[in-house]
This record gives sequence, structure tokens and C-alpha cells, in this order.
Amino acid sequence: MALVLRPAQAVMAGSGDATAAPGSSQEPALTGTFPAALPPSIEPRYLSHQVVLVGHGELGRRVARDLSQRGIPFVVVEHLRERVEALRGQRIPAVLGEAGGPTALVQAHGAGADLMVVTLEDKAEVLRAIATALALKPDLPIVACAPGPEEAQTLRAAGARVVLQTQDALAWALVRDALAALGPSSATGPRGSAQLSG
Repeated sequence: MALVLRPAQAVMAGSGDATAAPGSSQEPALTGTFPAALPPSIEPRYLSHQVVLVGHGELGRRVARDLSQRGIPFVVVEHLRERVEALRGQRIPAVLGEAGGPTALVQAHGAGADLMVVTLEDKAEVLRAIATALALKPDLPIVACAPGPEEAQTLRAAGARVVLQTQDALAWALVRDALAALGPSSATGPRGSAQLSG
């Protein structure tokens, strides 16, 4: 079994025990014997150069679907047990926990990730997730979503490399899908006009 080290803790990955190490009061057990960590049988492609997807609500499900369709390995960090159970039932790697705490991102192998995508809506939770991820891997590119320019500025200042504002992201998705429907020759637009970038 692989040993996963966390601040002030050591947990056997996949052992079903998400409790703190003896004598540690850093983090309580999550819920019963439900294993919070990834199982020891996880494929290596989910342990390095993967995407860590934080949140699996409506937006997170869409991101997960797109990553899956492109064959990009990802691990979901989700705080709702029923969502983690459903993901694991679909053979999607998922970690139970809060992204703002160090345990979940360590269990998702965030130190080996190439990218983190945060789909949470609560600004405080997003800021905690960014801070935790950058403490684990200072050069980790982070993509997040913000409802407006003030929130976007706050998330960029916290270390998010790319922050999509809701309306901008929707516009980009509409253009991307429209260009895809038109076919590969539409990438430069009508009659060779300037290229679109997103």
C-alpha cells in the first residue's frame, strides 16, 4: 500500500481510514469508514500530470465531461460524499474533502498536477482552495470562474492564473461551438479575418 503523507498525518491510501495519525488533532475522520483517499489501485496517469478538478456541481460536471471526451486524466475533489460515491461508481477518480484544507489536495496528488480547475461558487472557498494549492505547488496553474470583474481581480491577486468571468466564458463557449459546427476551415473566420483566441 502507498503511504500518503499529509501535514501532521499519515494515512494508508485506500485503507478506508481518513482519520488523523495517532496523537494528531489536525483533522477529524470524515464520515464512518468511507475512504476519502484514492484507492491504491489507481492508474499512474491520475497521479502526475493530471488536472485536479475542484467541485463537481453543475459546472464541475461539464468540465469533467469535456476533460473525459478529450482523454485528459483528472481527479475530482468534492466535499459531498454522495457525489464522490457516484463518481467512483462511474470509475472517475475522486477524493472526499474540502479543497481549502491540505488533506484533499494532497490525496488528489496536487503536487504532481499540471493544472487545477476550481468550479466552486463561494468566493471564500475558492480563495482557500487557491491558497492551499499554491502552498502545495507554488507554480501550479489555476483556472477559476468569477461572476464579475471585482471578484476576478481578487482571484488573480490570490494566484489564479486564468479567471473566466461568467459572461466572457459563455461568449467564448458560444463562439467555440459555432466555429466547431462550421468546420476546421472556420478557425480564421470568414475570408481569412483575424483569428479568435480563448
